[in-house]
Amino acid sequence: MNTSRSNLAVGKRQAPLSADSEQSRETFAHFGLAMYRAQCVEKQLSILLATTLQPAFLRLTPEERDVYFDIEFRKTLGQLVKSLHAGIPVPQALEGRLSRALTLRNWLAHEYFWQRSSQALSSRGRDQMIVELREAAEFLFSVDTELTGISEAWLAQNGVPRGVIEAEMEAFLRESGAE
Repeated sequence: MNTSRSNLAVGKRQAPLSADSEQSRETFAHFGLAMYRAQCVEKQLSILLATTLQPAFLRLTPEERDVYFDIEFRKTLGQLVKSLHAGIPVPQALEGRLSRALTLRNWLAHEYFWQRSSQALSSRGRDQMIVELREAAEFLFSVDTELTGISEAWLAQNGVPRGVIEAEMEAFLRESGAE
């Protein structure tokens, strides 16, 4: 593969993409969003387990808290779901949604493009993939939102006001350069 500077065209205006290329780009973008949402579910579940299942979590030092986060962040989504079931009673509706999220995440990560290879070759097939990926991302976002709500409720029950959470998020975004 030739990767000379002239082929990279960094900062140079490129010719417009064909309709097929633009649609392919959109398909991959939707896949990326769906996988991002799956990762959000995974990390939010890790956060939930590191905090709510550790009675002394809020009394720990930041370094001690990091130990709990590190343990949970090393687990796969399947392991996290099992840990949640082992730690607390999970409402049946959430259990079903987590099971679906796990199956969906694994399918996206391991099978999606293999199973959709023929659809990816046509405009109509890519349109179907975009709809499918958009729905997957929306579902995963809803699971992440539900898990976030559980974490926020737990923090509120344990005396951590919403303003403290928002201030921590703002500080994180400033430190990461995202603002």
